[in-house]
Amino acid sequence: MHARGETTFGKWGGVVEPIRVLIAESQGLLRTGLSSILRADPDISIVGEARDGLEAIKKARELKPEVILVVTSSDKGDRLDILSIIRENIPTSITVILTDSEEDDDVFRALSYGAHGYLLESTPDAEIVQAVKKAAAGEVVLSPSVAALLIRGKPEGHCPLCLNWSI
Repeated sequence: MHARGETTFGKWGGVVEPIRVLIAESQGLLRTGLSSILRADPDISIVGEARDGLEAIKKARELKPEVILVVTSSDKGDRLDILSIIRENIPTSITVILTDSEEDDDVFRALSYGAHGYLLESTPDAEIVQAVKKAAAGEVVLSPSVAALLIRGKPEGHCPLCLNWSI
């Protein structure tokens, strides 16, 4: 049963529960906008919203979302530390970052702290919806420029997350 009272049936006729999502963002307007975009999809249910990292952890423990969408900005300071706390305390939740930062250190740190996705704020609405669905299905979701960064590797040396291919 969806939040709107709709029941969705899967490919083989069974009832499919919507993906439970928690949004963590300090700005109410952006939180409301993301919530509206995601709620428009019948496969997604917004189970909660949080204004900061501590509230996100508390609500995640209580609500047990499948996906936690963490919005962070390069000008808001360091919020990536919350990812390791989420991974440690709510290991069944998948975390996806939505940010304006393409900085190498932010990308590598977010992934090493347990993020399953790293999307840029320029990502179109429909792609954010698809990214949440893919993350819930266990896929890693990355903006194209972030994927390119991982393939290129960290400029100053070895990166355990980077693909080091040799032919």
